[in-house]
Amino acid sequence: MDGRRRDGFKLGQWWLRGGPRDELRPELVEADWGLLRHGFVWHPDAFRIAAEAVHHLGLFDYVAFHARFGDFAEHQAQRSPEEIYEDWRPLIANASALYVATDRQEQFDGFAERHGVRLVMWPDLFTAATGGVLSEVRRQYTPERFFKLTGLVEELICTYAKVFVGTDRSSFSGHIQRMRIHADAPVPQRLTHTDGSPGTLADRGVQVPLEEIQRSIQQWEQGLARAARHPGRPLQEEDGRPRRQERYYD
Repeated sequence: MDGRRRDGFKLGQWWLRGGPRDELRPELVEADWGLLRHGFVWHPDAFRIAAEAVHHLGLFDYVAFHARFGDFAEHQAQRSPEEIYEDWRPLIANASALYVATDRQEQFDGFAERHGVRLVMWPDLFTAATGGVLSEVRRQYTPERFFKLTGLVEELICTYAKVFVGTDRSSFSGHIQRMRIHADAPVPQRLTHTDGSPGTLADRGVQVPLEEIQRSIQQWEQGLARAARHPGRPLQEEDGRPRRQERYYD
């Protein structure tokens, strides 16, 4: 690549769950395929920082959304906060907390007051609203280092939510969706607040899969989530060895 073309980007399923495109599978041996799909994780520093915020919000207890607005070519995947609330009202209204990862926090001005929800965004993690939960850990890093970790940390905060609803056609959301599978999140299904068409989901008669979401949560709470999601696919090989991760998640 010459620094201008984006061939590497085109080879990935950035909008879905990251990793390489399916059509590349015949060109790769199993080990290479597994490396590209599951062999890269964020630096431990990102996990250390995110753990403080996740602990504050409650592991697998809150609802998270990704709302992308700026510097985004896929404008059809954008929805206003009010459109998002209209479509996902039952989920948001009953959340213990709503974490929104967004590049335009001002879009959500007054949202919490209008809808009576506990809204948390990145700036709130350094204010009295959350007891400055990340203020101390931020001092352990240089400003440049901490800034570069911000996106990674927000991905991880969304990963450990009970339910995550992402922005369609977004690499940020796509990677979160993959990490949620690895984390065995209560609701691992790919959920987005738009399907690429104008207007709210309700305007087009599209139903939010609330029953499916609730069923996944119940299965997870009963400790049956993995067996229920992958019937007939054991976690072990016939000789007792753990099933290879890339094979389990194919």
